[in-house]
Amino acid sequence: MTHAIVHLTSILDAHCIDRLRLELGYLLDAGTQAILLDCCNIEFMNSSFLGVLVAISKEAKQQDSEIILCGLSLQAQRIIELTQLDKLFRIYSDRQEFEQTYTYTSSH
Repeated sequence: MTHAIVHLTSILDAHCIDRLRLELGYLLDAGTQAILLDCCNIEFMNSSFLGVLVAISKEAKQQDSEIILCGLSLQAQRIIELTQLDKLFRIYSDRQEFEQTYTYTSSH
């Protein structure tokens, strides 16, 4: 199994979102089966970030990969739940939980 861990910055503004989308696209094109987005440092996220999550999740599914989240703050967790994105992503409390329990499951 190949997986990658992407550490997100504290503020996810439009500039960071564009860079993130490119990086995630590159990882998917390289055949990465699972991309863990470590959100423990996020202080602010906007709707652009949520849009990128949805779009990149669709791309990942087409390539038999998945995007996984960990380290969400209470506020971020609430936003993810309110937008029902918790049904789209596996979410781990932290990176350690991911590394101890994650198993890749093909979506096809």
